[in-house]
Amino acid sequence: MYSLDFIVYPSSCNEKGEMKLYDVMQRMQDCSELWLKSEPRYNQYYEENNRAQLLAYRQLDILRVPKYGENLRVTTSIYEMNSVFGHRNTNIYDATGQPCYLSWSMGAFMERATGHLSKVP
Repeated sequence: MYSLDFIVYPSSCNEKGEMKLYDVMQRMQDCSELWLKSEPRYNQYYEENNRAQLLAYRQLDILRVPKYGENLRVTTSIYEMNSVFGHRNTNIYDATGQPCYLSWSMGAFMERATGHLSKVP
């Protein structure tokens, strides 16, 4: 699991002081990308085999929209993989640990040169 803490800043809010959906998705994607960067063996495999992973699907459940000034934590973890797809949860929690957003996503493994799906051994 990988996590990041952040504060809801004014630039992340709409006119009501609520966190904008675009910024929610950005924080989730940042956490997922930083997790990838923190795994040297994962990166080494993709570089050596000229492969990449593409976000193919994300479901987002909105439980509560945070407001300006709230402290939040975004977490991401893999829960399943097969030779073509990887699945992960990326969630955002408030300071008390209650979920605000729950997300399930699927990434497809692909060859960089062709853009075709590829199997990971």
